[in-house]
Amino acid sequence: MVLTAHFIDSDWALHKKILNFCQVANHKDETIGKLIESCLLEWGIDKVFSITVDNARLKEIHDLIVSVRNVVRYVRSSPKRLTKFKTCVEQEKIDCKALVCLDVPTRWNSTCLMLKHALEFEKDLQILEEEELDYYDYFAEDEHGKKRIGPPSNFDWKNVEVFVMFLKVFYNVTNKISGSLYVTANSFFHEMWGINDLLISWSNEHNSILRNMTINMKSKYDKYWGSIEKINKLVFLAVVLDPRYKLDYVGFCIESVHDDAMVKVLVDEIEAYLMRLYNYYKS
Repeated sequence: MVLTAHFIDSDWALHKKILNFCQVANHKDETIGKLIESCLLEWGIDKVFSITVDNARLKEIHDLIVSVRNVVRYVRSSPKRLTKFKTCVEQEKIDCKALVCLDVPTRWNSTCLMLKHALEFEKDLQILEEEELDYYDYFAEDEHGKKRIGPPSNFDWKNVEVFVMFLKVFYNVTNKISGSLYVTANSFFHEMWGINDLLISWSNEHNSILRNMTINMKSKYDKYWGSIEKINKLVFLAVVLDPRYKLDYVGFCIESVHDDAMVKVLVDEIEAYLMRLYNYYKS
């Protein structure tokens, strides 16, 4: 965690200073609060107007993921349980070669795969819930001094379906623009602007999980892509050089985010980049 302070001096000039880099044991309110208090006291700061915590992990989403993760752990915690699960899969005749898999909690793309596979075997996992005597005992056990989160309810599984749909978009885009065996520069702009359209659409969804995730992500997206000054203009060059799109297409896309004056500024800057690039190669 990075702790920064924003303050105004006697000349009414706004300042921003990094106070400390902190190792956070967990994301509990009490833990973060004590850590912040300790850092402030160390700097001799005893007057605070407000505190803003930037934490993208909504508790509702976090608990949903942990709930599914615990079900997967139950299945894979012993050969007997895994055998029973495979028997359920055979009985349900589910055509899927992959079994449920655990994720790496710090890698969202592996979490996406874990949730996707778990969703495909939802019926089998529910059979285990009905037939296995130790199923609920497993979730009643203490884990780090607390009862395990789960098992997922029918409502939770519906939210998992929504969450997988959400993550799958970014999973596919990430794979597409991070490829190493083909050119990606010409697709980056299209993918990023497609995400913008989706975020705008999902911000008005009735599902609270999807809506809250989207609003949170849109604010982060706009910090970079919403500012003409911060956007790397080279991103647009591959689109302009593509005869299917050219410069007018870039302006058309940007119009959905900025007003006409800002669009003209950006398009003029891109055109200037193109001229500089042309003159460099010409020389």
